[in-house]
Amino acid sequence: MKIEFSLYLDIIRLFASLLVVLYHSANIYDPGGFLFTLGHEAVVIFFVLSGYVIAYISDTKEKKLKDYAASRLARIYSVALPAILLTMLVDQLGFSINLAAYPEGYQAWDHAWIRALSSLFFLNEFWLISIQSFSNVPYWSLNYEVWYYVVFALVTYVEGPKRWALLAITLLILGPKILMLLPIWWLGVYIYRAQWIRLISKSTAALLLTCSILALSLFIVFDLSQQGWDLLKGALGADRHELLAFSRHTLSDYLLATLVATHFVAINILAPDLLGGLKRFQRPIRYFSSFTFAGYLFHQPLLLFFKALFLEGSADLQTYLLILGSTLITIWLLGRYTESQQPVLKKALKRLLYSQAWDRLFRLQSPAKELSTSDERHR
Repeated sequence: MKIEFSLYLDIIRLFASLLVVLYHSANIYDPGGFLFTLGHEAVVIFFVLSGYVIAYISDTKEKKLKDYAASRLARIYSVALPAILLTMLVDQLGFSINLAAYPEGYQAWDHAWIRALSSLFFLNEFWLISIQSFSNVPYWSLNYEVWYYVVFALVTYVEGPKRWALLAITLLILGPKILMLLPIWWLGVYIYRAQWIRLISKSTAALLLTCSILALSLFIVFDLSQQGWDLLKGALGADRHELLAFSRHTLSDYLLATLVATHFVAINILAPDLLGGLKRFQRPIRYFSSFTFAGYLFHQPLLLFFKALFLEGSADLQTYLLILGSTLITIWLLGRYTESQQPVLKKALKRLLYSQAWDRLFRLQSPAKELSTSDERHR
């Protein structure tokens, strides 16, 4: 991947994460402006970007399933597990300080063990169930993305009839909600893998870039996300539409994902010419973008906690900035820890996955039987 394009994707990742934070912060105090309305749209950007990056990593670095599994598990659980624990802790503290700071939809503490376990194993959004991870509403998207990683692994690393059997079983278990947005994530995979895309000329790429920027602007101005919501609701009916939870924007999400993918294709071709100056800022871009995953998973419970801590009565701009600033600083402090734990966890997982004990477990053979089989071959 060209370094200029890689840095651009890091900037987009950071920007999308901030959009989600601003979207949820607007529930406390809304300064106004479109930047505070694009939370769901930011998730669509994340999905396309994630598919692209995972396809690139598997093609260039993680060529074995065990390497892929160790990296993905380390990346996910280094942040997801602290996020679950953090949410449980600050929710309880926030409730005890000022329960009124938590809107009714964020007071999700019934069946706490079910919520914790389903969050731990990413089972919150199977079929038509939707189990909120306590106050951490944004956790929903990780329940989609983790299973997209699994689907990708089955398609990429498993061979023969077993691949399609396991894939069919997995898709059947996941149900409609997660599968409805799978094409969006896979679009990122496609634009990385498609050979014809790499043959696009610079002049064509410039046209695509211009069109994508214009189309994305029109998407926001005319609130096509809401129109996609309304169209699907009209087609399915209000009750069925409600059951889709976070997949209720699917129609407009497909359009947005196509525009984002087009933008990425164009930027990738033009990056050396347009974005050469980014290399001078490589270190700060890499550093701040490393906190995007922590920012995404930590911000909602922290915003509500600091709201409970600092807000009395209606919010004003000064209190809002205090809450938002406290949230961002806490994300930075916690993110430093989670980022440092990722390589440690990855190393431990690789050691486990490459151990003989792990191989024996999945071959379902005892050491004695393996030795007997080996002896038989040498007779």
